[in-house]
Amino acid sequence: MPRIPKLIKFPEDVVVNIKKFQSENEISTFSKAVYTLINKGLKSN
Repeated sequence: MPRIPKLIKFPEDVVVNIKKFQSENEISTFSKAVYTLINKGLKSN
């Protein structure tokens, strides 16, 4: 599936939480952690 680049600015506390999630789940990149969290949120509806 093609990827579309987007620029987004996060509040500092959100970045801290994403990095914590990334570390706890041994995810290699920040972007992949964000992508994973977005997909989890979308699927939970």
